[in-house]
Amino acid sequence: MTKATKWLIVIGVLLHMSLPVQARELIIVGVPAPPMRYFDEQKNLKGFDIEVIDFILTRRLGLKYTVKLIDSSPRIKKECQKGHFDILLSFSHKEERSIYLIYPKESHVSVAWHFFILKKNAGKIVFNTYEDLKGWRIGATAGKSYTPAFWEAGKSFLKLDIMATDEPQIRKLLKGRIDAVPLETASALYEARTGRYLNQITYLKKPIKRKPYYNTFVKNSPYPNLDKLMKMYDRELKEMKGNGTLAALQRKYGLEVSD
Repeated sequence: MTKATKWLIVIGVLLHMSLPVQARELIIVGVPAPPMRYFDEQKNLKGFDIEVIDFILTRRLGLKYTVKLIDSSPRIKKECQKGHFDILLSFSHKEERSIYLIYPKESHVSVAWHFFILKKNAGKIVFNTYEDLKGWRIGATAGKSYTPAFWEAGKSFLKLDIMATDEPQIRKLLKGRIDAVPLETASALYEARTGRYLNQITYLKKPIKRKPYYNTFVKNSPYPNLDKLMKMYDRELKEMKGNGTLAALQRKYGLEVSD
């Protein structure tokens, strides 16, 4: 046995000894949002978040977990405060969430929002400042943060068509009832591909905003050594960034959106 082989064995043993004790499966939760996390037609769990978590927890750390998709952010928050979950998938950093979530150092994806328009209007509608959109009918969803500047422009000069949810926005755009709508870019493109209307829409080059998203850890989780697990998660995610594994997954799910 060579000296290098002995060192590899020692490192492997030390890594195994440093793993958190797994008293039970980790409970991981997210809001359904393709291509990040969703069930396919065969009811199999798919998505970018799922592959990142599986690579780190299963392939690298040898841990077991179960994922639940819950279509209610208020319910997820309430259950987190009760300590019923361990990890939440893909949350942006907000101060109020720090009350019940712990953010790792490493973000696994940067999420962009763009204005979507009909391809036939490409070149007619531009966006460098919100003034450029004056006179066009702009879809918007109540409660969405977008940017403060967007809502300020909506109060003064933008012609906003406000809906309760994102769901009708693309239908209204395709029917010409609105001229542009801000949407989370990768999800909107995914829906366009699966809905077979990608050839009818495009998005304006300048993003409305771009934010890092994190797989977060729940403060009130009773899972043993969760703080140690988060540090190991950070280490593995940083390595994925360095060796190109994360970038390959981002390309697979169309998350490398050009600005």
